[in-house]
Order: sequence, then C-alpha cells, then structure tokens
Amino acid sequence: MKRYLLIFALVLVLSISIVVCASCSKKSDAPAEKAPAGTIVYLGDSIAEALIGPSPLSERDNYGYYALLGRTNNYRYYNHSVSGHKTSGSMMGEDIEGGLVAILSREEETATLMKTHIKQADIIHISIGGNNLLQYDLGLLMLEVADPEFPEKYEAGKTAENDDDKTLINLLHDGGKTTRQSLNGGDEVKFSFPNTYQDICDVVSMLREMNPNAKIFFQKVYNPVFGGSKFLYSSLLTRLAEITDDGRFGAEGTKITTIEQIRLVAQELLNHLNGILDEYLENHPGSIHIIDANKAFDDYAKQDVRDGKVYYGSLDKDYGDCKGAELMFSDWTHPSNIGHAVLAATTQKKFVELGLASSDYVDVYKQIKVEQINRMYKDCWGFDSAAAVAAVNGANSFEGVTDAYFGAIKGYIPSYGGAPTPDNRKHFETTTRYQIDFLQGSVANIKASFVSAIFDKNECYFEFTPDGRVHAQLKTKSTLIPMIDQLLSGFEFDLSTLSDMDLDETLVDPYVVEMFPGFTLDHVVESFGLMNSLGLALKIDNFEEDENIQYIVRYIEQHHSLPADAIDRLPDDFSFALTFDSVYHIETVKDADGNERQAIYIGDIVAHNKNTEPFIVLSMTQDNKGKQQIQLDVEFIMIYLYFKLVA
Repeated sequence: MKRYLLIFALVLVLSISIVVCASCSKKSDAPAEKAPAGTIVYLGDSIAEALIGPSPLSERDNYGYYALLGRTNNYRYYNHSVSGHKTSGSMMGEDIEGGLVAILSREEETATLMKTHIKQADIIHISIGGNNLLQYDLGLLMLEVADPEFPEKYEAGKTAENDDDKTLINLLHDGGKTTRQSLNGGDEVKFSFPNTYQDICDVVSMLREMNPNAKIFFQKVYNPVFGGSKFLYSSLLTRLAEITDDGRFGAEGTKITTIEQIRLVAQELLNHLNGILDEYLENHPGSIHIIDANKAFDDYAKQDVRDGKVYYGSLDKDYGDCKGAELMFSDWTHPSNIGHAVLAATTQKKFVELGLASSDYVDVYKQIKVEQINRMYKDCWGFDSAAAVAAVNGANSFEGVTDAYFGAIKGYIPSYGGAPTPDNRKHFETTTRYQIDFLQGSVANIKASFVSAIFDKNECYFEFTPDGRVHAQLKTKSTLIPMIDQLLSGFEFDLSTLSDMDLDETLVDPYVVEMFPGFTLDHVVESFGLMNSLGLALKIDNFEEDENIQYIVRYIEQHHSLPADAIDRLPDDFSFALTFDSVYHIETVKDADGNERQAIYIGDIVAHNKNTEPFIVLSMTQDNKGKQQIQLDVEFIMIYLYFKLVA
C-alpha cells in the first residue's frame, strides 16, 4: 500500500516538476551576443541543479550559480546535475543503482547529450557529497562526532574489520553498513554509506577518460546550521546538552548547549566529509580544483557581529534572524538566491586566479541584476527602481553587485511569470499527439504499468501544434477514490490523521511560498493562479458546482490543513488533471561520435545561451516494433516514461 501511494505522490511531483522546470528559463534582455569563450558542464546534486533555491523558480537562470558563472564569463553552459544524487547509490533504496558514478557509467546517450557535453567541456564543475550525509540521520552523525571519545574511536575504526566496530565517519569515508539506536529510543536506524573516497577517485577517472583536458572543479559542502535551522530538532538538542564539551566546540567542561557549539559540531562533521576532497587532491596533486563553499558561507555569516561576537542566531527562535540565515533557502538545506550568488562569487575568484574569467564579468553581472529590477520590481508600490539601478551600477565588484541588488529588493514581492512565445525554429508540420505507454518505462525503479491503475492512459499525453506550442496533460481515472478505499482496506492507516498536518509548516512555507512568492493558503484558488502564469493548471471535475469540494477549499483557507473527512467528501467519480502549456521546437543534435538524434526542447531556450537546452528534453526514438515514440527522463525522481505516437 505504501509503495502504491509513493508512486502516486511521485507522479504528482513529476507533473509539477515538468511544468515548473519547463518554465524556468525565461527570455530576457541579454547582452549583445558574442562567440562563447568555452563550455562549462555542471554535474552533481540539487545544489547545482537549482530546482530548489531560486525564488521565484522561474528566475532559475538569473539566480542559480551555474547560470551566473556561465553568463558572466560568456561560457556556453549545460546543467546535468541531478537532485538527490549521492556519489553512488540511489536515494530510492540501497539496492538500487544510482548516483553520480552510475550516471557517468551509462553507455547509452540520449538527446540530452550528457557525455558529449562532458567530452567537449573546458570546465567541469561538480557539487556532490552532501547527500552522502543528508540521506541518513544527521542527528546521530552529529552526536557521534560530539562524543569526547570520538577521536579515539575514529582512529580505531580505520583498522577495524567489522562495520559495526567502525564509526559512522569511518563508513562515510570507506563505505559500509551498520545500524544505530535512534535518538528517541525507538526503531534502529540503518546506515548504508557509499565509499565516498573511492567514488571521488572513480568520478575523476571516468571524467578524465572522456575528457583529458578539462579543468575539474569540486565544490565543498557548506554548514547549514544557524539559529532556526530545521536540523536543530528538540531530541537532538536534548542529547547534545547531555555531552560535556572536550574543548573542541567551546570551553572544556561545559555542556554543548549554545548555537556556537552546535554549529561547530556540524562543522566537525563537514570537515570529515570535505576532507575527502582534500585527501584526494593531496594524493593526486594538480588533478582537481576545490571550491571552498564552506569557508565562503562561514565568512559571509561572520559579517554579523553583535556585542563583539559573531551572531549565528538563537536556539530560542524558530526562524533565522542572523546574516548567515540569508544564505539558506527556507528548507534550511539548499542555498537561497543570496547563497547562490555567494557560491558564484567563490568560484569566480578561482576563475580569475586561473585566467578563466571574462574581463567584463562584473559589468555583465550588473546587466543581469538591472534587467531583473526593471522587469520584476519596477512596478512594486514604494520601490525606488532608479535608486536600485544606481546602487547596482555603482558597485565595483561581484560581491558589491550582490549586496546592492539584494539590499534594494529586500521586502518586495516581485512580479513574474508570463507565457512563453514560440519562435521560428522547427516544429511539427501538423498537430501531433503522443500518448503515454505504460508498457514501457519506470517510476522510482518500479515498472510504469504499476501506475496505470491511477491514470487514464488516453488522457495522459503531449500534444504539439505547428505554431510551436505544446499542451501536456496527466489525468487520473474516475475510479481514483474507490481504488484508494480498496487499497487502504486491511491496512492500519487512518487518512483522518492527515488533518493534523500543518500545510504551511510542512509544504507552503518551506517550499511553495519561496518558489512562488505571494502564495498563501488564505486564497487557494488565486494562489494557484501564480502557477497558472507558468503554464500549470489543476483541473478538477465539477470544481465550482460540487459543494463538498468547495467545502474542502474553504476549510483549507480557514485552517491551513485538510478536513479529517476530506476523502469521504470527495465524490466517487472524482478525478483531476494536471496540465501545462508551453512552447517547443525540434532540434537535430549530434553526439561526439557524429551520430544524429532528434530532440524536442520544451520551454524557452535561454536567450543569453542559445546553444544550451531547457530542463525538459524529449528524445524522439522508435519502439521495438519500429513505431515512433518520445522518451521523457526526469532523473531526480528516477522517472523514465515513453509516449507513443497516436495515429
């Protein structure tokens, strides 16, 4: 049952992701076109992919550090990072192949041309390693390094033969499996670490085999612990307060109770993770360049000095009121818009040092920020756009532009969205529809046929028109509610407990309101209009006529949670569809071996980087019977779906 509900949830995430990401690259007034100075390829995890972090998400190519570095230095850039990636292994389960090593090991090339881009790259920039920690119990890892006996246990663990006799940090470095007692004394927690050090060796080796000459950059993991951080949950704080500091985190003999001490505990943990990169470079001199994002974030946080000491926030508050918190997206994991700017500036310094930077990178960065001010903030009530533009143009460094821009827009909600406009590139000659084929593909390593019980295959499709527009839809069957009732029968699962979920705390505040500024559950229908501006629409049968559906909407607006009887109130023939409308064009792409492929690019091509791709790239292929089909790969939730041509 849980597996079934997981698939249902994942496909909903897929639908939203396709729509949002296809709208991420908005055309803007770009600087005059110049021949690209070279090519950067980005690999790694969600920090580089930047699907979570930019706010609003439609500004991904104006805020994500991958784009800032590419644009300000006039590089062609391709982002092949995948949210959730560890160095190896999948977030979907320890027995499922995944991660950066796996994706680099693939022999087949799709229309995204990842391997071709790697072979052609001048620079390869990698953000990886954070999920090697975050996909496990971070609290238990912090408790382990805080233990006064940890240094001795860690040294002993280096030569221990049994995984259970090693520390978790030993296993983080070398790989291995073990279990530990949970913080609350309940079920044991399973750990199955990848061999992080060997994975780094393998990644560099594979990249060097594909491209012997590109400069390879690895980005260290930053410390996300500030007052208000979601990582500082009560059971962890209670257990840390029972430990006597041995002098590594503060005054020897004191209890670990201050934000300064706890931040240093997290830093100790990250030192071991980031130290793996240092170890690799020490063993392979000159082979890679390291971007110290951890130091950059810490240096930024240290600008907040109060009463003669750095202020990292307070454990008594559930929000971040320190400067360091500005670096963090509201989920306390990913970098915010400012965080991305700091990451870009940190790598930019290395580019300057190595002679890889454009001479006018500060001026181009100014142009990006001025364009955003004029497009998104000029009409905000009380906003002084002339002063904001003057402040940005008056800055004389990358960091100065960042400070001027974010200082000017602070507290203002931007205007954003807008339908993309088709261009005159190649399109289908007639209206063409591809319908989902549940006999092929997989979702989270489970056959797509498993999902077919939920969705109506005749109403799940991509439709392309000759004028360059695409309409996509994913629609559930009208038997959805009876099917859920049947699935839940015989299981001890009470759907009424969902009414205890605070939607603001679990979903809206950490994610939705940041991706779509101005979103509020006080006005659900109007707030969904913010998503409509990106092409997304949620269509519910009899939405306005059905009193029970209207009751659920009013309840959410009043209580910011679901009513306990929400499922019971829905009609037996309830169904809904998620749709999105965007633009597309067809590209003939050629891989490094000269083989041609047909690709469908969905969403605006970035105006300042016309040689790149949007987030959604469909591969036009043939099935085993020689019939035309398109392939959709969404790597970050391991969805690989096929759509067959409708005659």
